[in-house]
Amino acid sequence: MVFTARGERLEPFETALDDSTTVSDPLVIERTTNGRVFRVELTDDTRWITPDLVQAGARPLNVESCHGKWEVRGQFRSRAALGAFREYCENNDISFTLKQLYWTSRADHRTDFGLSPNQLETVREAHRSGYFDVPRQVSQQELADHFGISSSAVSQRLRRATAQILEETVLPDDTAGSNQ
Repeated sequence: MVFTARGERLEPFETALDDSTTVSDPLVIERTTNGRVFRVELTDDTRWITPDLVQAGARPLNVESCHGKWEVRGQFRSRAALGAFREYCENNDISFTLKQLYWTSRADHRTDFGLSPNQLETVREAHRSGYFDVPRQVSQQELADHFGISSSAVSQRLRRATAQILEETVLPDDTAGSNQ
């Protein structure tokens, strides 16, 4: 594994790395103005969680080792993905503690809910033009004409988009992704 350590005083870190039971053969492969790049081998007793994090649909943001424990910060694409990763950890005897859950910024707040660009465009136009009003202000066929697609294609986009939005917002984690 190759990683970067940054800071002004890296000597204590190097000493801790030498004493660690989770890695072996630490080697500095590059020195930079504000840090060092290390290569280490993970010991057989080390559980490397980053591939599991990625498999669950997360983006690892930061991985730190402190007092014999790993602290991992990740950005998940949905609450359902976070729930699935938590369940994975529980099933594999990996300690999991959620310290903070937040949106990184208002601009990053979920506005697409995992929808495809076509689904998002269709939902937005359907809402803007009154498709969801009672009574409807625009028909499914009129939406289809607007997009130059069939009425069936509009119906499929809206149904799939609605299911995805429900999974991302109001359905409990244990029902997300099921077709029941």
